[in-house]
Amino acid sequence: LVAVEPHWSITASRFPFPIAYESLWRRARATQVDGTSVLTFGAEDALLVLCVTGSKSRWRRLDLVVDVAETIRSSPELDWTALMARAQALGSLRMLLLGVSLAANLLGALLPSDISRQIQSNRPVRRLTDQITSAMFTTTKEPTWVRRFPRQFSPLLLSMRERPSDKLLYVWRTLTSPTPTHVRRVPLPAALFPLYRVIVPVHDYLLQPVAHRMRETLRRRVGAGIREDESTG
Repeated sequence: LVAVEPHWSITASRFPFPIAYESLWRRARATQVDGTSVLTFGAEDALLVLCVTGSKSRWRRLDLVVDVAETIRSSPELDWTALMARAQALGSLRMLLLGVSLAANLLGALLPSDISRQIQSNRPVRRLTDQITSAMFTTTKEPTWVRRFPRQFSPLLLSMRERPSDKLLYVWRTLTSPTPTHVRRVPLPAALFPLYRVIVPVHDYLLQPVAHRMRETLRRRVGAGIREDESTG
């Protein structure tokens, strides 16, 4: 059984990764899947995409790191020089170094010595590696309302971007871009669509947490009342 998950972009618009898809097709290579030849990413593109998608998922699962480690292990022909240059041009060098750093630290992936030196000399990458490694093995959970509404602003995602322009774009789009949830709850005609720039932050950072807090308070009070009735009965 093979799972297929269609996407029309590698990342959402709020977390930009401006890779040229025409170039991905030109560098694609053929591989066999159940006896059928299909195109897949070249080794360098595959590793970069895995590090970017792992970063946008905040490396919450170990299998994201396993994918990076296995790609490194199975691709001895990797052109690390071209890969680093491509990542830097796309503003994604920090995410690449973070991904391979996690693969090396957690799963023993073997990196070229110059890549290891770049990781050691890159303070943000070392800090992020330690932070994510620690989070993987702790039971601290995000508030329930954040898990239910995963578009909430994340300082961790912000710190993974190295270019100021990408940081600003992430903040702006995360705080103001509507989702189907916003449109469904507050339907507006097309002419008033710009008002979502105000509606989205009010909904996400004021109404949503207040409503969640009220529901939790009501649930606790109802639960306390039920327990009191049972004890007196």
